[in-house]
Amino acid sequence: MAENTGLTGASVSGGDDINASDHNELFVDIKKIRQETLKAGETIAGATLPVAVYQKASDNEIYACDGDDITTINCIGFAITDGTNGNDIVVQHTGIVGGFTGLIEGKPYYIQDDKTLGTNKGTYAIMVGFAVSETQIKIDIRFPLRKTAVSTTLQHSSDTEKTTNSATYVKLKEILINNDYDAIRIKFDIQSSNNNNNTYGRIYKNGVAIGTEQASGLGGYVTKSEDFNNDFKVGDLLQLYGRRESASDDCDVKNFRIYYDNDIQELIATDTNQDP
Repeated sequence: MAENTGLTGASVSGGDDINASDHNELFVDIKKIRQETLKAGETIAGATLPVAVYQKASDNEIYACDGDDITTINCIGFAITDGTNGNDIVVQHTGIVGGFTGLIEGKPYYIQDDKTLGTNKGTYAIMVGFAVSETQIKIDIRFPLRKTAVSTTLQHSSDTEKTTNSATYVKLKEILINNDYDAIRIKFDIQSSNNNNNTYGRIYKNGVAIGTEQASGLGGYVTKSEDFNNDFKVGDLLQLYGRRESASDDCDVKNFRIYYDNDIQELIATDTNQDP
């Protein structure tokens, strides 16, 4: 019988025994691998060397990430096959991806300003994983937490006026969060269109109320302000909902704004206004 052979640093041939712990580890890693066939938006040589990629919102196609281009840094994994514009490309989102050369085992790897990977941070510190061998990276995509403090510094604004005559809360404004925040101030303006009765506004995150109900008062627009110490993560939807009190009045809102100061100056990406 062949000698027990571990998976790390040794090859396994047909007929070899494998340690139970190594077998279980391999099985877990296989289950964690998630791959998806998508459409490339440009020529990507993923089969030559896996390429860190993102999916562009405008066409849902796959492009190479660039460490100094803020529009390209929302990495979703690695292209592991070659692709050309409009044709299929396979993207691996999780697990261990191979095909690299010269990696330093145990080191974290970041997207560089020339679209390659390296152990130094690019302009934007986007980590894609840890090297587990000279040729493999365990995918672990991390965006640096933007440490923030509540302040009067305006950082993002969605100012267009929105209106509802609904008696129950409906979403009127929405901002897609492309950063991690830990403390922010949110302001918005609200009024009752006919100034006969109150209307109400409330801050939501991902469709769940996190703010207190704010009444408009009478006599035109008033500004409401509320501070939050919640953790806001990349992909969260920050929303403003509104409702009317009486059928004779509309609820009007505008100037949905985010305020904070940076404790750590690590810009990730610009938040996206996506009002309904």
